[in-house]
Amino acid sequence: MSIQVEDYFARDTFQKMKAFADKQETPFVLIDTQMISQAYDDLRAGFEFAKVYYAVKANPAVEIIAKVKVIFERLKEEDGIELKLINMGGGFPANYITRTNSLETYAEEIIRFLKEDFGDDLPEIILEPGRSLIANAGILVSEVVLVARKSRTAVERWIYTDVGKFSGLIETMDEAIKFPIWTEKNGEAEEVVIAGPTCDSADIMYENYKYGLPLNLAIGDRLYWLSTGAYTTSYSAVEFNGFPPLKAYYL
Repeated sequence: MSIQVEDYFARDTFQKMKAFADKQETPFVLIDTQMISQAYDDLRAGFEFAKVYYAVKANPAVEIIAKVKVIFERLKEEDGIELKLINMGGGFPANYITRTNSLETYAEEIIRFLKEDFGDDLPEIILEPGRSLIANAGILVSEVVLVARKSRTAVERWIYTDVGKFSGLIETMDEAIKFPIWTEKNGEAEEVVIAGPTCDSADIMYENYKYGLPLNLAIGDRLYWLSTGAYTTSYSAVEFNGFPPLKAYYL
């Protein structure tokens, strides 16, 4: 699968980030703070009447709103309790291999359902935006440390990088999140297995889901893991098998 950087970053933003990244030693995460600020502004614009807190759990499922309305009404009628606030939860998604809707779209849908049930008398709303504020603003930059096949006749090519599950990519466990991976190398590609550097048998990011990477990819080439601003440095182990924690830079 060919990744187009322009699907995830404005061209000038990516060029600025890459120019900085080229001067640093891998692995590290690079965060564009302007993108975080813009995501926050977009969230506030979409939910102008809501308070925004940073948290990660729950889910802003619009089908729950009607049930919440019933709870509001029953408590008021039966017990005289007047509720005035809904925590909409959150964990709004980020753009990985599978793209998501914009924050504006989520806001429009949630507000539509709120107004259908509450009319103009909306309760106070709290949102927990989660990874949507920062994930898309990050690039994890790694370097290929080995390219190998398990035997002379092995079909699969293994790409080992200097970052893995224990150094920031724990969300690849069970291949749950499939990060967009970009490289400067071009040309014919083939499906590969991607693994980390620790020699631990669990340190394999993608073995079943096959990424297509160029045949001419070699030791020393860089891989750019897009949408990695969230849950990378915070999940990075400290000196696991002697590897230092993942570095982070903010532009």
